[in-house]
Amino acid sequence: MPYCSPCFYLDDAWIVMVPMKTLIASNKPLSHRDLYRQVRDKLPVVGRVEPKEPIVTSLEETQQATEGESALNDDVRLLGAILGLILFEHEGEAFYTLIERVRKASKRARQSSGELGFKEFNQILESEVFHRPIEDQVTLLEDAAGAFRLFLTLTNIAEGYHQSVQFQQEDYGIR
Repeated sequence: MPYCSPCFYLDDAWIVMVPMKTLIASNKPLSHRDLYRQVRDKLPVVGRVEPKEPIVTSLEETQQATEGESALNDDVRLLGAILGLILFEHEGEAFYTLIERVRKASKRARQSSGELGFKEFNQILESEVFHRPIEDQVTLLEDAAGAFRLFLTLTNIAEGYHQSVQFQQEDYGIR
């Protein structure tokens, strides 16, 4: 029986959580990490330093590396990249850049004392949002909140999927 990926319908598009081995146009098996790289490469760089040499890994190397890193993390990264691509294509580069800047500022605030991230977040709002008319500010902030809400929904779906797989493996003694 062929593997059936969990999927859901979202704003006129099917989003599919692909299996670990997926065939793409090249007919080469790819991991979620490789798929993530392909999607990420289609997005504009927002404060990201690109590696000097491309990182190339085989499916076996990626699977070995995934033992240390959770497959859930790979899925969340992939879903986030796909969402980023959708935002970029449908809302434009300016909106995508705003979301990425806010995401990175939030991440830095979580990792540091919080004060630096708060200042950076305020700077982003002042430069990107507060100079607009109030109606445009509200619309932009609602759209941004919707994008983050959608990412959290995708994360919850991925977590639910991985938990169900884990429970099935435990029930059948598969490891």
